[in-house]
Amino acid sequence: MSRLAFLAPLLIVSLWLVPAGAADAPFDSEKLAQTVERASALPRLHALIVARDGKPAVEKVVRGPNLDRPVNIKSASKTIIDALVGIAIEKGVIKAANEKMLPLLKSRAPAKLDPKVGAITLDHLMSMRSGLERTSGRQNYGRWVMSPN
Repeated sequence: MSRLAFLAPLLIVSLWLVPAGAADAPFDSEKLAQTVERASALPRLHALIVARDGKPAVEKVVRGPNLDRPVNIKSASKTIIDALVGIAIEKGVIKAANEKMLPLLKSRAPAKLDPKVGAITLDHLMSMRSGLERTSGRQNYGRWVMSPN
C-alpha cells in the first residue's frame, strides 16, 4: 500500500473534522461519530485514536489488542518518523530534510561504512531512496528489531 493511500484518508478525516481556521473549535460530535463509524469499517484498522493538543477525543479498539498493549505498527512508523523530522526541523534541531545523515548519527554510525553512505540525506531515508539494504523481510527484520539502538 502506498503512503498516499494510507495518508489520504487521514488527511480527509482531519480536513473534514476541523474547518480552516477553526483549530480551537470543538469537534463536531456528529461528524466525529460518522468518521469513527466509517473508519471502523476499514478491514485492516485495528484501533483509532483522535486527539487534539494531547487530549484524546476518541480511543477505540476496532479489532486487535487493547490500547495499552504495544503493537508492531510496521509501515506506519515511516509516517511518525517523517512527522518527528518535521518537528525537529521546525524546532531547529535539524536544518532541513536534505541534511546528510552521518553527522546526525555522530558516534552511533557503524565503523567502516561504504563512503557512498556519506551522501545519504534524511530525505533519502524518509522516501526510502537511500540505497541501503532493506531491513524488512525474513532475513533482516529480527536483526533490526533486536538492535540496541
